[in-house]
Amino acid sequence: MESVRRPSRNHQQPQHGEAAREETEITSRLATPAELEALGYTGDVIVTQTVRTTFRADGTPIGKTLTIQGGSTPIVLHVEPTGLDPDEPGVAPVAPGH
Repeated sequence: MESVRRPSRNHQQPQHGEAAREETEITSRLATPAELEALGYTGDVIVTQTVRTTFRADGTPIGKTLTIQGGSTPIVLHVEPTGLDPDEPGVAPVAPGH
């Protein structure tokens, strides 16, 4: 019977349960020529750049992701309104069933 060895652990990759915290930086800016081409846009387009860094509990960075979204990409956030006062300024009324 042939022995099956597990691949050795790459210490640069986060392991399950290793991430202790994340930092997220969000920036809006004009797209670079390469981004315009990749996203299929022309002209002046604003993109949103998100950089997310994951750290171990001791502060060692173990992962980093970069996301670029075109300005016309809709970003929708749905929040359950439980516990919100509908009379509070800035809180929109929610239609029943929504």
